[in-house]
Amino acid sequence: LTASNGETVFVIDDDFQLDEGTVLLTITGRDIRPSFNQIEIVESLDRIELNDYELTEVDGNEDQLINPGETFELILTAKNTGERRYENVTAIVETESNWVQIEQGETRFGRIESGETVEGEERIRVTITDDCPDGISRPVTKPRLEIEFRSQEDVWESIVMLEPHAPHFTLQRLLGGNFISYEEQDLNLEINNIGSVDSPQLNARLISLDNGVNVRRREAAFPPVRAGERCRISEDPFRVIGTRAAIPGSSVDLILILETESGFVDSVAFQHQVGEPAADSPQGPDDHGYYCFDDTDTDWESAPEYNWLEICPDDDDREFEGISLNFDGRSPHDIGESEVIETDFTIQFYGIEYDRITISSNGFIAVGEQPLMTNFQNWPLDRAIGGGMGMIAPFWDNLDLSGDGHVCYYFDEERNRFIVEWYNLRHRTNGNRNLTFQVVFTGEVTATGDTPIMFQYKGISDLDGNGDWRVSIPFASIGISSPYGNTGLSYVFNDVYSPTSARLQIRRVIKYQTSTESESFQLYGTVRDHDTNQGLSDALVSVRNTLFTETDSTGYWHFESVPIFDSLMVTAHKIGFIDSSVYLNEVENGDSLEINFSLLHAEISISDSQFTANLEPDQEIEFEFQVENNGNGPLDWTIEKQMVTEEQYEPWDLKNSIPAGEIVGDERLYGGIFCEDRFFIAGAGEDLPMIYVLDREGRERNRFDQPHRDNRNGMKDLTFDGELIWGAIENEVFGMNIDCEVMENWFCQYNPVQAMAWDSELEVIWVAGITSDPIAYKRDGQRVDSLVINRSGLRIYGLAYYPEDKDDCNLYIYHVDRDSRLPTIHKVNPLIGDTTFVAILPDESGGEPKGAFITKSYDPNSWIMCSVNHDSEADGGDKIHVWHLDWFDGWFNVDVMTENDRSEAVSGQIAANESTDFYLNLSSVGLNDIHLNSILCFEHNADDADISIDIELIVTDYVSDQLKNNDKNSPVIFGLSSIYPNPFNSTTSISYTLPKSDEVRLSIHDLHGREIAILQNGMGQMGHQTVLWNAVNQPSGLYLCRLESNGKVSTAKLMLMK
Repeated sequence: LTASNGETVFVIDDDFQLDEGTVLLTITGRDIRPSFNQIEIVESLDRIELNDYELTEVDGNEDQLINPGETFELILTAKNTGERRYENVTAIVETESNWVQIEQGETRFGRIESGETVEGEERIRVTITDDCPDGISRPVTKPRLEIEFRSQEDVWESIVMLEPHAPHFTLQRLLGGNFISYEEQDLNLEINNIGSVDSPQLNARLISLDNGVNVRRREAAFPPVRAGERCRISEDPFRVIGTRAAIPGSSVDLILILETESGFVDSVAFQHQVGEPAADSPQGPDDHGYYCFDDTDTDWESAPEYNWLEICPDDDDREFEGISLNFDGRSPHDIGESEVIETDFTIQFYGIEYDRITISSNGFIAVGEQPLMTNFQNWPLDRAIGGGMGMIAPFWDNLDLSGDGHVCYYFDEERNRFIVEWYNLRHRTNGNRNLTFQVVFTGEVTATGDTPIMFQYKGISDLDGNGDWRVSIPFASIGISSPYGNTGLSYVFNDVYSPTSARLQIRRVIKYQTSTESESFQLYGTVRDHDTNQGLSDALVSVRNTLFTETDSTGYWHFESVPIFDSLMVTAHKIGFIDSSVYLNEVENGDSLEINFSLLHAEISISDSQFTANLEPDQEIEFEFQVENNGNGPLDWTIEKQMVTEEQYEPWDLKNSIPAGEIVGDERLYGGIFCEDRFFIAGAGEDLPMIYVLDREGRERNRFDQPHRDNRNGMKDLTFDGELIWGAIENEVFGMNIDCEVMENWFCQYNPVQAMAWDSELEVIWVAGITSDPIAYKRDGQRVDSLVINRSGLRIYGLAYYPEDKDDCNLYIYHVDRDSRLPTIHKVNPLIGDTTFVAILPDESGGEPKGAFITKSYDPNSWIMCSVNHDSEADGGDKIHVWHLDWFDGWFNVDVMTENDRSEAVSGQIAANESTDFYLNLSSVGLNDIHLNSILCFEHNADDADISIDIELIVTDYVSDQLKNNDKNSPVIFGLSSIYPNPFNSTTSISYTLPKSDEVRLSIHDLHGREIAILQNGMGQMGHQTVLWNAVNQPSGLYLCRLESNGKVSTAKLMLMK
């Protein structure tokens, strides 16, 4: 191939024999007429030439190949092929290759006698650059060493071609969808190493070469890949999102940069589609860059508006008086008429300028002089079936010009536009409606210089012709086609519209232009550090979150062309700094605006990184810590709780499945619960209703007869209120202890009761039938008339209560999805009645839903739902499924001080050089013999990585015993250790421990928070202390004991009963 200067050099390998005589040379190329030449080959006479060379690796991997990044010593051997002697022979080695660096490029040979071979005295140092491409798969890139031999005035040239061995990558396929959507998504790439050597691990960077795609995660890694093999991104793929700068369905240019640790660099350029063509969006671009807009594309600046320009001289409402063409409606074989006119207006169409056009009575314009172009048989404009002729077709069909029909044109010099109108034409077949439409060439300036074109329709109908394709195409063609017929845009053909096209109708307007925006301006500036005034490199500058660029090493950024909108927001972003935005209004076409950003930053520090507490059951302790911002800008923070556990589950992951039906030998299992470390499952196999007791491993531990064993169906669902197990047979409800002895029974409205759930907030039992709305009862059987839930058409097979639902939709309904027939969960707010879809449970769960129960007693770290599902014997029989709902983090919470009030800490802001107090409360209420760990994560906008606090809570009954034993080797922790007796009659002993002597305050509060007694307020001694409280003058009730010392707080409940 020739270089950019049109020159090329042939390097003849040693194994290629050239004989004297004539050699034919052919020169050809794209759009070039071939040239045939002859070259005479003659034998060289007196000459110094390269006889041999040797490359010795001095810095590399010692594989005896030329690899990127390696250094070699080159030894040249010269030969005198002539009959005379040459003195002071030297050689200079140079190269034009960007992939080779030469040091010490000259060597001496001295005298060389006729026929003698001499080795150069100096070794030439040759270094291959890190990014040198593979010479096997890309031979055109092989580096060439040009050797110039000299002896006095004589000069000879020789060439050495190097053959580097390197990886070489091509894109094999894109993973993650057929197109980039307008929502953020993963993009994985599979690459193929077609190079000649293996590649180590590759660090990859994805760059978008236009504004249609924003790459949110730009860096990724490919694993090592052998020559001839493929690989894809090993872990986190790229993250991309399409922007409104890309037409839906268009392709954008991206480039993948690949680099090894040793410095080898390769790149792969590719295109990928953004979005899918859709209504209310433009069409295109075609291969030249034309886009098609219509008046329904209202979200786009270039969407045209209907503005009819009447030019027919016979129309009384004409705005301009046009010139009618000499058409009389008669032509040989009725194929139509055409006329060439001068426009007095330069039309640039597909990059070619025209001052003449050919107008046809058949509803199209052919650019240039083409008087024979009448073409009544239309075709799709994006396929040049009849050959290219440069067509602009507002309504190309077999049309009839009769009666008051006209075809006319007008040049509006004042507004620099040219108009062609077809006035009151009709379809030649089946046509009785007037067709009036026009083409308007406007003088708007576009990036390519091509003239914008508009089609407008005042009266239109696209009727089916005679239906015989041999005579006429049934419907019209609308669109544009290039002069060479190699590209174009079809708006509609044969009544088949592009997905982006709106149907043809009166007042429709279509516009073709070579950019998505017709007006733009230039935008540039710098991004600097407010403190140091130094430019910030690699800062991201965005316009309307659709155009993106990065600053250079000096902090400079630049947009060459920004579309004009009513308002624009320009934002500078740099990790570790605070975003800054500027709003622009009233920007003019062609403006050049400068915006300089000075970014502030926040600095975060936290007073404590770990909190640990050992508590007895039903105690609380509070810790205080501070978060400080030492930066010059506001610190935004958000808190997130993260449980520390060996298990990794997402909501509705299946944690366990027990083949309970097979274990107990019952094919009719119904509802079940988990309490007291056991599963209790109701079943009625062989018409013998039982309650089966299984441990968490699925081993049967016991079985009990259900009440009324004469009823063959038994209980359909179970629930647990913390004391009693509840179930119903037909319409009779039973409350049973854990030995399944009946403690309560009463009758309810529904017969039979299908589902039950205990509501711990409202303290009611919800009951429902399959097609009956859930209603509520107190534990004594009293109906709560105000509590009724609309089941929203769901067929209810199970109910469960989830007290920590984040949407306050605590009652969960277990049913079957109508479409997939899979077990499904909806949830409802018991007080308001709002119903929300939750999840369709995975296929592998199998079976029909029969009952559900939600608890955190199965796993102290999480909430689970246990369900009973009926399945056939072939599929393993009835099963107990355990589903993960969410991690349990109710044992701790964090408050923040805001002005003079405390509130739950979720998110907030700390001003520059300010600090904020936070309060961590750990609670062992409802817990026993458990060890919990969590991480409190602070996400923030400071430069540091996210900061976290480790939290540990140990709950055990043995703390007070250890303190009473006064084991001096045991660590002494702060907190209330015991209250005995509790409940108490009039006097109780309150014990606490201090890790060191310090000021201490011990007080008693009622449930309204009022302080009613101070038991100690002063210096407290290290170790175990006991204080008596005489409550003889206090009424019976629940009280709160509060211990405070050195910023820490411990609380416990105590009950006075007289």
